[in-house]
Amino acid sequence: MLAKTGVIFVNKEEAEILVGDSTTVSDLLYRLHRLGPDIVVITDGPNGAFASDGINQFFLPIFPLKVVERTGAGDAFATGFVAALYHGNTIKEALRWGAANSASVVTKIGPEDGLLKLTELRKMLQRFIKIKPTIHRNHDAKKK
Repeated sequence: MLAKTGVIFVNKEEAEILVGDSTTVSDLLYRLHRLGPDIVVITDGPNGAFASDGINQFFLPIFPLKVVERTGAGDAFATGFVAALYHGNTIKEALRWGAANSASVVTKIGPEDGLLKLTELRKMLQRFIKIKPTIHRNHDAKKK
């Protein structure tokens, strides 16, 4: 099934369950890619999120908002990320969309309050315009 997967979203602990313990997120991303997905995304709670296209790995810290509750944060992140891809954005921008949607959800109680509509999402992205993904690692020789 993973060989036919376009994008997989897992948190760090789930990634370790799928591919075994690893000392680095970079290695987890690489090992998950070897299973077949085109894009791998690993969220790590307050430590931010990582994404890989099989060549480049990117990291984005969280948007600094007051956390009330974390229920639904991962699902909100995935929703924002996929919406960005749907709208023709890059993986780097998709990380920002995911982070924005997730950051908004954790400021509320429950998994639905705080989900952003497109206009609200754009305002959140503008508010945190300086928070941008950075290259985490490059794996040119390891492209599947």
